[in-house]
Amino acid sequence: MNGPVQPALDRQAGFCAAALAAKGLNGNGWEAALIARWLIHCLCLAMCFMAACWPAAAQTAPEDWKAITAWRKTAAHAEALLDLPLSRRDRVTIDQWEDLRLDLTVQREEAITLGHRGTLKGRIARAQLAQLDAGSAKGQLELDWIKQKRNELNQAVASADGPTIAARDIDARNGVLIHDIDQILRQKRRQKLFSHDHPVVSPATWSAATRDVRTGRIDLARHTSVRQPPSALIGIPLPFRLFLVATAGLAAAWIAAQCRRSLRATIDQRSGPASSPRSQLGLAFARDLLDIAIPAAVLLLVFAAISLLTADLPLLTALSGEIIIDGLSVIYARWLGQSLFTPAFPAAQLVQLPEGKAGVAIRLMTILGFALAAEQFLEYVDEQPGSSAALDALLSFAIVATTSVFTWRLAAVLKDAQGARRAAGGAGFERPDAGRTTDAIRPATRLMSAAAAFAALAALNGFVALARYVLTSTLLSLAVICTALFLYRSLTEASERLFRRREGTTSRTPQLLPLAFGFFLFLLTLPIIAVMWGVSAENIIDSILALKNGVAVGQIRLSFGSVMTFALVFLLGYALTRWLQRVLHFAVLDRLHVDAGVRAAVLTGFGYLGLTLSALIAITAAGLDLSSLAFIAGALSVGVGFGLQSVVANFVSGIILLIERPIKVGDWIEVGAYSGHVHKIAFRSTHIETFDRHEVIIPNTDLISGSVTNLTYGDSLGRVTLPVGVAYDCDVDAARKILLGVVTGHPLVLRKPESSVVLDSLGDSAINLKILCFVENVNQRMTVRSDLYLEILAALKKAGIAIPFPQREVRVHTDRAEPARS
Repeated sequence: MNGPVQPALDRQAGFCAAALAAKGLNGNGWEAALIARWLIHCLCLAMCFMAACWPAAAQTAPEDWKAITAWRKTAAHAEALLDLPLSRRDRVTIDQWEDLRLDLTVQREEAITLGHRGTLKGRIARAQLAQLDAGSAKGQLELDWIKQKRNELNQAVASADGPTIAARDIDARNGVLIHDIDQILRQKRRQKLFSHDHPVVSPATWSAATRDVRTGRIDLARHTSVRQPPSALIGIPLPFRLFLVATAGLAAAWIAAQCRRSLRATIDQRSGPASSPRSQLGLAFARDLLDIAIPAAVLLLVFAAISLLTADLPLLTALSGEIIIDGLSVIYARWLGQSLFTPAFPAAQLVQLPEGKAGVAIRLMTILGFALAAEQFLEYVDEQPGSSAALDALLSFAIVATTSVFTWRLAAVLKDAQGARRAAGGAGFERPDAGRTTDAIRPATRLMSAAAAFAALAALNGFVALARYVLTSTLLSLAVICTALFLYRSLTEASERLFRRREGTTSRTPQLLPLAFGFFLFLLTLPIIAVMWGVSAENIIDSILALKNGVAVGQIRLSFGSVMTFALVFLLGYALTRWLQRVLHFAVLDRLHVDAGVRAAVLTGFGYLGLTLSALIAITAAGLDLSSLAFIAGALSVGVGFGLQSVVANFVSGIILLIERPIKVGDWIEVGAYSGHVHKIAFRSTHIETFDRHEVIIPNTDLISGSVTNLTYGDSLGRVTLPVGVAYDCDVDAARKILLGVVTGHPLVLRKPESSVVLDSLGDSAINLKILCFVENVNQRMTVRSDLYLEILAALKKAGIAIPFPQREVRVHTDRAEPARS
């Protein structure tokens, strides 16, 4: 972190000084200070991210001591502020505490880096000492020069460890200071949030506001410096300049409205059903861009026109930057309403409202944009010197009340929302949730109603800051979530349309793009929502540094960088293994005409080997010591002993099946009550496909320890046995010749081994003969058996030889005495 971060940190004091100087040198002073402070926060976030990705550059000992001296000065300044009496310490503002904590956090991170890295001389001395110890044999006397060299190296290590020890001291010292500053910041923010100053229902608040307005205590222009107008405007009267500004603003608005109307008509005309998917997407993007770019351009033109009034209206010029930001907020609110209810890309529609209510919802969201912009503008003015606290409280109550009313109305409109139809599947295709309220809308409307009611009651009771916080955070969070969902839905639908094949299917690879984009949106949305609910930039920086430094698990330290390195290397190894398997399958084994079973065993074993090597290389690349993973091996051993022994037994049995190959892929086996072909030999089990096309999953241990009949173990040659019964009064020799002729005449019956017909037994009603023949492929046994039986029936019937069946004579004996008794 010292390499790319240190030069930027050295310039941080210059940024702060420039921001503070801007307060008194120009009209945009407070705005410049605010922007400068947020730029510093963003800069430190970027530096922490770079530090998490890039290794630290080496520094020399003088540079280390110079940095340590600067760190000690910052820590001493923080200690001096914390040791102040409570009355004087309360004068330190939140911004000053945040800036000081940010300095301590960044310097602590640098100290941690220096403590882990050490100094260059120290690393060299340790390497020499280790080499000296490796060359000395144990139990033997050392030479004097070796002892002297070892003493010199130990002294060099002790001398070079000075900056490292000092850095660890700075780490511990700054950790305590940051903890105490965090407590002060939490206390100040809590006091500001739950402040009960100037309640609206109190007559004193109204009288104070009236007195401030009458006496002229509200004078923001007094703290705004006056600038000289451009030389070209000197001598032009103020009314004429006001007329020019008004004319330019109206002309820009009229031209923008005409351009927007004509361009939207052109886009709507070209985006018909006959246009290609790419054209529809491009035109929808252009329409969305018009709704944002044209109003923003008008705002910028108005901002440029206001510069003509610099000398006469300095306050308006000072507030112009905040006005531009508030105007962009209104534009964003209207664009979000159109994107949610009537988007330019219909397939990306999230919410479907009844006819006529979409326009009402868009107007309500635009009004809420104006209300939030007014609240933001009032907060900005409240921070300026010369403002009235009582008047700000009354105006804040008015804004909160207005925002609550329109939020309640928007929630009432959204209660009738339904699931949006999906345009990608055609006009007649609708989503399964069409016709019912979307699951995410009902909780959102309840949250909006609850936030509006709570904000109105809190503001009425005097907790205006709490009301503004709850209502603003709720609305902005919902806006960010809806924006992220709209962007995700747009990309999903666009990828389905762009990568859809002619037969209507979609390629798998492009489907990963929306997932990656959704993950990126989640990572981007989460900190934004956290900031809206009061999470400070310092906490976000701490989270980033925690990801960089990692957490200690035993003797292993897991960080974000090590986890990402492990995942990336392992995925690359996995992809390389799969690619080599395909090369081995098609380029080597196919040309060698290897049996399917041998091919499956070789490919599976190669896959096991590749995954094992990928895991080992990934662990080494992540910087994890394999020797420190002994406790994991111990935990696995305990797990194997208790609950994983069957899993390990099946895995080992699978390896035995692949090496010994008593069964292989494609074999016809019989296991218990199941019979079928081996479809796959996996880690834990073997898949058998029965003749009914059912997939039977059998644990590998059953195949190793149990009895298995492999009908195709050596080769595919198989015997077919057909029992046939003939009557006792027939010619047995003639029957044998007929049966033997039928068998030898079948094309699938082998000539060698020769077929035979033997007398099996003498039954109760028939002479039992048995036909024994062989087929080349045992999988054809059922077909040959059926064909032979059909031909045997026809041949015996033609020869007049009957196939007997069991006959039973039933004699009924009646009792002669029965009639006499009856």
